[in-house]
Amino acid sequence: MSVLLSLYPKRWRERYGDEFAELLAERPPSLRDRLDIVAGALDARIHPQLAGSAARPERVSDRFGFAPLLGLVAFASAVVLAATGPVMYDDYGSYRDGGAALPFIILAFVLLSLGLYRVIEGLPRDAVAARAAGWTAIVAGLVWSPMPWMLPIAVVFMLGTVGLAIGARRAGTWPTWALVLLVVALAAPTALFGASLFLPWYWLRTSGIEPVVFFACIGAPWPLVAGVLLRGTPRPMPA
Repeated sequence: MSVLLSLYPKRWRERYGDEFAELLAERPPSLRDRLDIVAGALDARIHPQLAGSAARPERVSDRFGFAPLLGLVAFASAVVLAATGPVMYDDYGSYRDGGAALPFIILAFVLLSLGLYRVIEGLPRDAVAARAAGWTAIVAGLVWSPMPWMLPIAVVFMLGTVGLAIGARRAGTWPTWALVLLVVALAAPTALFGASLFLPWYWLRTSGIEPVVFFACIGAPWPLVAGVLLRGTPRPMPA
């Protein structure tokens, strides 16, 4: 780690060297972090007045936050396509054929998975339960996306997402307000889908609340994960 630290100007090392070394010791940097550290050292030498006078930022925005943001657009498109699909009829009444929405919902979950992965990467190594919850959410979401009628998988996805957010909140990388919004938003669909495990499968379709649940509640992870990543999480990175 001393090699990485030596890349910075002497004035910068005198002011931030000890703190930076402690951060590197607590969380060994990944290859991407090392590249960012080298880039930061170059910037510190090009702009020495900033390195010597500005305070070290506590958070660094993660550009991967744009992935779930784009996923939100795909998710909204899927909801619109599902809500405007051709009307079909069966023994239980009428419904909208949402087949055209499947590619968009799959894309939405792929982009959300990238954001969830970045949240997992920001967790401490000893946050085993939170990491497990995050990977569970990723796998369940990717499996559920091409089969949106599989409500048990949906429940696993939502519980895993909340578990990851709780672990990230304990680690200080997820703000309390985002955790509260996520829990409130996913409480209703989790309860409804859980009830669907014991009630006839078609009751949710005939209840008239499905579009609201899908758009306002299930769509919550996309903007929240994007907001948390773009807001920035603490990392062992230079000023």
